[in-house]
Amino acid sequence: MSVNKALIVGGADWFFSDSSPVNGWVWANGTFSTMNPGDTVSGTCCWGVNGVSNNGYLSGQNGYQGHATAWFKSAKDEDFYPLNSDVVGTAVNSNSDVIGFSVGGKGFFAKHIELNEGTNDAVELKPSFITVAFPNAKATYPFGLSDKRMIGGTYVDSNGGIHGFVATPNF
Repeated sequence: MSVNKALIVGGADWFFSDSSPVNGWVWANGTFSTMNPGDTVSGTCCWGVNGVSNNGYLSGQNGYQGHATAWFKSAKDEDFYPLNSDVVGTAVNSNSDVIGFSVGGKGFFAKHIELNEGTNDAVELKPSFITVAFPNAKATYPFGLSDKRMIGGTYVDSNGGIHGFVATPNF
């Protein structure tokens, strides 16, 4: 679940649950609605909405052909950005920066994923992904992202211990 100034979003999907597929949802002005971006894509199911920015960008993941695929939504434009199989989108900020991770615990960050498209949303260009990895960690899971690009998440150390972190990218 995520909250911005006007919306609350959430939901789960098959990736995190053994139960029947469920849909993501959006709560705005006291009303719940189902969130299913891209339902017209054959073979998709089980939408999860994990992030919402203050200007209404959304991020999450869905099931597609047995794998989780991360997505980003801005108004009617929908972008799917699988780095490889089983990728989860966890957060988005008002700059259209996104974060997430693969099932193996490889965190990622992408700056301004809509910027590379210009004004033509019909031209979908793959964003440039930057690895988010806590030093010497076995796995890194970024979960939160501020408009100033501060990232919060967890990492697994060499002994299997789980710790939290807050980081600011150095770019």
